[in-house]
Amino acid sequence: MDKAITRPRLLAGAAVLLCLLVVPIAAEAVAGGSGGPKATASAKLGKKLKQLNKKFKKLQAQLQSVSKQVGPQGMQGARGERGPVGPTEGTTVDNWGERGNADEIVAEETVTTTQPGRLLVMTSARGASGCDTGFPWSWIEVDGVELPGAFTVSSSSDSVTGVAGIGGDLSGITKDPLPAGDHTVSFAMRCADGNITHAPNGSIKAVTAVVLGG
Repeated sequence: MDKAITRPRLLAGAAVLLCLLVVPIAAEAVAGGSGGPKATASAKLGKKLKQLNKKFKKLQAQLQSVSKQVGPQGMQGARGERGPVGPTEGTTVDNWGERGNADEIVAEETVTTTQPGRLLVMTSARGASGCDTGFPWSWIEVDGVELPGAFTVSSSSDSVTGVAGIGGDLSGITKDPLPAGDHTVSFAMRCADGNITHAPNGSIKAVTAVVLGG
């Protein structure tokens, strides 16, 4: 408990002491009655009472003045815990349809978040593969779930080897909020109309993950 003697506390103590002095003097004045020596004594007590009352009011005014004074600024407190991510908004329109199961996971990277929420994931993924029929599909998954919007179909392949480039700059937003922590971003591919004739290879050159809160 803080027991430091300060000016406001001294003034408050003095005010209390004056109150203790005023009460018995007032009582004595009342007991004195009127007439003769008692009346003279009563008049003297009344005068003392007025003097004490004046001192009391003066102390009271000083106390009020001190209480309005601004004290020195205290030390800065400890920094509080970081709050949740503020409300943000994001949406993805994906008209590609279902991808199906991946034939191969070409590459993976891990991103770490400190806050829960849906993830806006942006990648630069590059690679090559080949199919005996049609062209390779490639897309991005987050924790094994398709990332809406992050999909592409190779449009051409080498006429001799049948190898086609896969991937590209793929981005999207997860359907559901994800907890804070590590998340696996995968570069997936599939030969939708046939079989793989050239084993896929490639990498995720860059990946950015932004938490969308609210």
